[in-house]
Amino acid sequence: MNIKEILKRNLRSNENKINYSQLKNILNTEEAVLIDIRSEQEYKEGHLKSAINIPFYDFTNSITKKITDKNSCIIIYCQSGIKSSRVIKELKKLDYNNIYELEGGLDQIY
Repeated sequence: MNIKEILKRNLRSNENKINYSQLKNILNTEEAVLIDIRSEQEYKEGHLKSAINIPFYDFTNSITKKITDKNSCIIIYCQSGIKSSRVIKELKKLDYNNIYELEGGLDQIY
């Protein structure tokens, strides 16, 4: 099963939000980049397995250097989902195509 099949099940039209169950399925079946946009300190205190840290305050400057393939599957999360929504908008402006956010952030999981 690929990412499109996983997301087709519950993805609302024109939204790039996924839930934790979908995230786990994607990470088990697809090559995806999971990005934690919380601060470096918050990241050090605990993060999702396989996530890399690109803090929100430096995101726009760092993303194009760290992920050059604009078709890469990218999943963004923060603590509550507020900042990740802003980052998704920025990624769209930068022409990234395969981007998703963990709806509700880490708060939905813990």
